[in-house]
Amino acid sequence: QLLKSPQLLRQVVRRLGLDRPEPSPTWLGRLLEGGGEAWRQGLISLGLAKEVSPEEEAVLKLQKDLDIKPVTLSNLVEVSLKGVSPATITKIVNTLLENYIDYHIQVYQPKGAKEFYARQAEMFRQNLKTAEERLKKFKNQYGIIDIAAQNEANVELLKSLRENLALVEAKIKERQLKVGVQTQNLAKTGDIGALTPELQSNLLEELLRVLGPLLAERERLALHYQQASPKLQAADRQVQALKAAYQKQVAELLKGAQLDVTALSRYSRILERYLKEIGERSLLLSQKQVEYEDLLREVKQNEKHYLMYLTKTEEARIEEQQEANRAANVTVTIWAEVPTVPVFPKKFLMLALALGLGFIVALAGAFCAYYLDHTIKTPDDLARDSRLPVFATIDLIPRRTD
Repeated sequence: QLLKSPQLLRQVVRRLGLDRPEPSPTWLGRLLEGGGEAWRQGLISLGLAKEVSPEEEAVLKLQKDLDIKPVTLSNLVEVSLKGVSPATITKIVNTLLENYIDYHIQVYQPKGAKEFYARQAEMFRQNLKTAEERLKKFKNQYGIIDIAAQNEANVELLKSLRENLALVEAKIKERQLKVGVQTQNLAKTGDIGALTPELQSNLLEELLRVLGPLLAERERLALHYQQASPKLQAADRQVQALKAAYQKQVAELLKGAQLDVTALSRYSRILERYLKEIGERSLLLSQKQVEYEDLLREVKQNEKHYLMYLTKTEEARIEEQQEANRAANVTVTIWAEVPTVPVFPKKFLMLALALGLGFIVALAGAFCAYYLDHTIKTPDDLARDSRLPVFATIDLIPRRTD
């Protein structure tokens, strides 16, 4: 039944293009084909026949021409086909047998497992691709590489910034206190008091070095001269000039120290802003960690399912191949071959020879029958066979019934 099934024969027809038959090589064959086609079209136009597609017509013709006979007391089946061209017949039979083996496997082997696993693998591959794109977009949007590592780095950075901020604030308070006291001393006494490291400079040290001996010289002159003495007044002017230069230098140093305090205050505000930004970012990372972990979990789950179904697809393919080998208990023992000796006679030659030989045999048979028949049929036969003279013949008179 499978060898003559329309599905199998349709595959053979499509593979070999039997729905497009080649025209007959002889003029008589072409004439007969044309007459048959005209007759068929006439029947179709009269409604006496149904129009069939060339493919279905080729399938029906192949079903009719195929001769399938089981060999007695064996599991063998003999397949034969009649036709005009031995090469074409050989090709049709071999193609039929090739397709039959695949068709037999397709009919009897279990189906569906590999296709199901392949569909599932493709579905999870698409899900994995979508999840990876969402995770990548999430990382790019929030600048996330590794939340745990980034949180740890943020904690270390916050700790370092807080330490720096504490040091800066301590320096600011120290500087403000020193500058405040020195400014008050300078305003009240004209002297800043103790020199701090921030107010030490080479020029100030040089002024103090020169001012000390000059003050001692003025005190010595004040002991020996009157207040109106030119020498004492000259010494006073030198002392006042050095004190003015000293106070000017101290004021500039105090101003510079105040600028340092201002710079430290600005630096402190910058550190505070950075601390706030990093704190907010750490809080945002903590808030986004749940969403990030969900996306990461989705990627891992889809990847796990994709790899699982991919493995199952390959296992199902191997199992299906093994089942196909077990189901393929059909084999071709002898393939059709084109005969080395041409088939003789051909149809039209056989017809011509049959007519000629039939005519000759008929003549020979009639001659032999006449020659071997010794009955008397004519007056000449009587004279020849009896060797007596014949003077007259009497015709046969029908018997009268009245």
